Amino acid sequence: MNRQSDTVSKLAPIAKAGYFTKGVLYLCIGGVSLMAGIKGRGLAPEGTEGVMQLLAAQPFGAVLLSLVAAGLCAYALWRLLQALYNPLSNDAGDGRIKNIVKRIGYGLNGIFHLGLGFLAFQTLAGVGGGDVRSYVRTTMSAEGGKALIVGVAVGVAIAAILQVYKAATTDFRQEVDTGRMDPKTETLVVSLGRIGLAARAVVFGIIALFLYRAGATGNADKAKETGGALTHLARQPYGLTLLSIVAIGLAAYGVFMLITARYLRVRAA
Repeated sequence: MNRQSDTVSKLAPIAKAGYFTKGVLYLCIGGVSLMAGIKGRGLAPEGTEGVMQLLAAQPFGAVLLSLVAAGLCAYALWRLLQALYNPLSNDAGDGRIKNIVKRIGYGLNGIFHLGLGFLAFQTLAGVGGGDVRSYVRTTMSAEGGKALIVGVAVGVAIAAILQVYKAATTDFRQEVDTGRMDPKTETLVVSLGRIGLAARAVVFGIIALFLYRAGATGNADKAKETGGALTHLARQPYGLTLLSIVAIGLAAYGVFMLITARYLRVRAA
């Protein structure tokens, strides 16, 4: 085993902890949003920040949120490691261009989850991370800020398209060691992955649309995060039904992440 392989192997437990944490968060987001869809408009669907605040309000909430913060940072570290080493790059069919695109995606994913980890620590400290509108407003106040927000919107839209691509092609199977699964478990994992990624694509698409509107109009109040996207969905015709379907999908993605944590495939390039 070379030094790079040894580094990747040693960090595998950290990666699994990150996947587990992400799975728990998506289960919470999906569960709370499903309750909102079932009970009606009296209960608002929650995004990541809302779920963190709910966890903090529980008994031993500080401990729970500390674990979430650490897990998100662990997931971010793993994604950044993938951006450097791309541990799955030996899979058949991965050409040079595809690997470069993957590495960029891993890096952006890592940075994003570092931000979520920081948000968890802020919530833990009682500081409050502020909503997406405040960040968008601050960004647009700088020179070229509006164009940057539009660029971010395009990036989120591309991420939504990639979710659809992964769901359609089951490209996500590269990260799961299906060789250690029985056929029923493998079928379940593939189904959960497809459903979960499709639900994420819907949420990402809505977020991208409103970020684009915010950047194009210079109105930060138009921006939405996960909770806002789900609320927007609930306000459409048959919205509570749509919200329930997407919520189930997000919960399915959470279960998929938990299973991935158990069967994560780790290999250095």
